[in-house]
Amino acid sequence: MSSDVYTEEVVIIGAGIIGLSIAYELCKRGLSVTVLEKEKIGAGSVWASAGMLAPISEAKSEEPDLVDFALYSHSMYRKFIDSVENDSGLNCGFNDTGTLLIAMGKDDEGELKHLYDTQKSRGLDSVWLDQKKIFEIEPNLSGWVTSGLLAKNDYQVNSRDLLIALGKSIIKFGGKIIEKAHVRSLGKLEDKFKSIKYISKSQEVYIKSKQIIICSGAWTNNISDLLFDVDIRPVKGQSIRLNGPNMLKHVIRTSDVYLVSRLNGELVVGGTVEEKGFDNSIQAGSIMDLLRNAWKVFPNIYEYEFCESTVGFRPATLNNLPLIGKTNIDNIFVATGHFRHGVLLAPGTAWAMSKMIIKGEIPDIVKPFGIEKHKVL
Repeated sequence: MSSDVYTEEVVIIGAGIIGLSIAYELCKRGLSVTVLEKEKIGAGSVWASAGMLAPISEAKSEEPDLVDFALYSHSMYRKFIDSVENDSGLNCGFNDTGTLLIAMGKDDEGELKHLYDTQKSRGLDSVWLDQKKIFEIEPNLSGWVTSGLLAKNDYQVNSRDLLIALGKSIIKFGGKIIEKAHVRSLGKLEDKFKSIKYISKSQEVYIKSKQIIICSGAWTNNISDLLFDVDIRPVKGQSIRLNGPNMLKHVIRTSDVYLVSRLNGELVVGGTVEEKGFDNSIQAGSIMDLLRNAWKVFPNIYEYEFCESTVGFRPATLNNLPLIGKTNIDNIFVATGHFRHGVLLAPGTAWAMSKMIIKGEIPDIVKPFGIEKHKVL
């Protein structure tokens, strides 16, 4: 096996939504960046993602620090999308029509009212709707719907299109994305230079890099000689994609399922949360549950074309909070563990990491997610 050695200013391990967003931010600021991806762009959790940008809908279920960061990243999204679309010339499917959380009985209504109270206590904008008002804005929903909560300022984006647009923009600004690059280990060469060893096309390659950012998601623990301890586990999620007439104006969520409708007729239905490690099998029972729960709220789904089923592995930490910041090794940074919120937190994470890389500053809003805040192995 032959080997090569070359030098790079910044190396990012992982070409998911977090790694590519950081690379895009750094490339735009003039840094020389190489992204290493073990498979291909988007091979991790985001390819299965529906692209919901919903900090308001999930305000009750998350830690206050995470809600604050999610809202901050959410506030950056319009500008972020405009920039990526302008630089890439591609459309990312951004939609700001909001999320409609549906109750289908008294138990669901109780849960939604708790969420509504939490949203109001935080000054978040949401509106309680009775059945009549719901059918005025979404006439194709099921008669089982009893009430709902409209989070008007939630967004959605086509996460697959966003990944492709980010990749094109990175190349435009001189960055490199190397696919099928299996990172094997990290090592110290000099006081502040690091060595990354990866295998590409049966060739052993070493990169000397002044700064390394680990964005390898659920596969973070698979890098040998990681030089610091962190516990990231994969949480399996299954989703399906259907095709039919665009009959939903909002993202629809119940306690069991979400439905995200695209203008092109695609309908994304998800998503399971399964603690099964890296089991990438697609279970008939999970698909049946998704379809049944979607049909209960949106009966027209019965006539839609079944196009695809997808498995993704969300990267989760022990406390389910992201891991963003410097490690205990000089010039090695980490941005992983975003769990279900990778797409939503991407612009905020990229902004924060650019501050750390370029100015050596850790923004206050990501300090709760530093490595010292996490339990280690």
